[in-house]
Amino acid sequence: MSLNPVLLKYFIKLDYRDKDKNTFRKFIGISVSYLISNTFLSLYYYMNFDSMSFAVLSFTFNSFLIVFISMGEYPQLFFAKEQFEIINILPLGLNAFIKSKFISALLYLLTFVLILSLPQSVFFFFFDGNFLSVIAFLLMNLSFTFFLVSVLLIIYSFALKFFSEKATVILFIIQLLFFALIMYSTSIGSRTAELHTDTLMNSKLVNYSPQKFFALGIYEFSYLTAAFFIVLISLYLFLKTLSVYFLEIFETLYFIKPKERKIRKLRIFDAYSDFISDKLVKDNVEKAGYILSKNIITGSKSVLLRYLPLAAAPLIIALIGIITGNESLTFISSSISGNGIPILSPSITMIIIMMSRLFISNLQIADENSNDIQWIYESLPLKSPARIFQGSFKFIYYIFIILPVLLITAMLLIKFAAEVVLINIIYVLIFSSFVMTITFLFIKNYPFTMESTKMNSALRLFDILISVVFAVVIFILQFIIFENYTYIFISIIIIFIINFLIIKQIRNYDCTGKRITADRNKTA
Repeated sequence: MSLNPVLLKYFIKLDYRDKDKNTFRKFIGISVSYLISNTFLSLYYYMNFDSMSFAVLSFTFNSFLIVFISMGEYPQLFFAKEQFEIINILPLGLNAFIKSKFISALLYLLTFVLILSLPQSVFFFFFDGNFLSVIAFLLMNLSFTFFLVSVLLIIYSFALKFFSEKATVILFIIQLLFFALIMYSTSIGSRTAELHTDTLMNSKLVNYSPQKFFALGIYEFSYLTAAFFIVLISLYLFLKTLSVYFLEIFETLYFIKPKERKIRKLRIFDAYSDFISDKLVKDNVEKAGYILSKNIITGSKSVLLRYLPLAAAPLIIALIGIITGNESLTFISSSISGNGIPILSPSITMIIIMMSRLFISNLQIADENSNDIQWIYESLPLKSPARIFQGSFKFIYYIFIILPVLLITAMLLIKFAAEVVLINIIYVLIFSSFVMTITFLFIKNYPFTMESTKMNSALRLFDILISVVFAVVIFILQFIIFENYTYIFISIIIIFIINFLIIKQIRNYDCTGKRITADRNKTA
């Protein structure tokens, strides 16, 4: 059966619907936030790069954001169990459901690609003032994003169909490699800007990247035509994959549970986790939050995948840099005076800073398979419900940030001077802790209580955008601060004191932002 317009309209309405009554306001707020954040990032690209490099960086950044949301929301975007079970009993046909869901998903993703591309297109116009070039830039921007999304989702779809037992592992590998590659590509831009050159085309990785191919479509009609055919073919193949294997993938996602296997617990990890719980978690309330986070995150593959790929990415980059001898993946020289302290590679720094914000934001998102637990928090007689979150905060910080950083430190100490490695690591950890604290100020939900909807995923996409801005700013500051050790120690002490004062103040408020009264302080 052909596409059903009524069904398509129904799916489009559901895509922008949330349990909250202020869904439209939330969408407008997200859109404005995207525009403002991406405007600053686009301005940075415009001031430091030529038009071709600007296009490559814009394509890379947009694809990273959209792939993140499309892979994270793959089941809801293209299958939607509740919707399918209702519509499947109607005489509409399976193909009508698949095509309608496919197009509604593409339109949903297109909305955010267009919002992200708008400020980029404006700045691209300033390069030569040619409207046709701007239109070509926008078209190639959209084409590359949907090409990459369709290719990665085809791979994941085949993994679910033919390797259902290993699908989670395959998804982890795809995300890990993708994050590492994107962050490395972005770091090339940061290093290029600080070296006072305006082109990325000196990099072999950039010259042989698909972004470069699509960027050539802005200036050459033959490349533009080829890019259109490539993206149409990739989208068609993805639709064909869904059409052929829809029911099998649907069963894998929602009904077939992996065979239970005895998981070998790493004694070292358990000992490390227990040490943190015993020595660094202050009281029973914080410990409850710590243990809750540990059980939910390690007990759910879908929740664990929100953390593990990104946490492993800087480890992979550091390991590759040490094995291959590519020092640009580990340390780079200061570019202001040339005599400063070597700086930890932006490929590593930027990911750690991003982790600091994203991981705390992800703490709010509930496990898809868990029931509503909001009422549990509200019924507990706690003097400060925020203390639960502080326990969860500590689990994330010490397990998914401190632990990878310790492993990176151990690897770097094998090859580089101890004082250089340690001062860089301390700098990154202090600033990552500060970013986590700032993020914590804006948290309004208890851990694992925010419904995993497409609209909330859009909020997570905004978190990525803000995280990248944070990472770029902190990395640029590092070029100034790492001129000498005095600057470094002063900046570390200042940030540490500010961070300490903010955390101390947070303890006097609950998760709703209300100050704790004396009566409430008497409650255990």
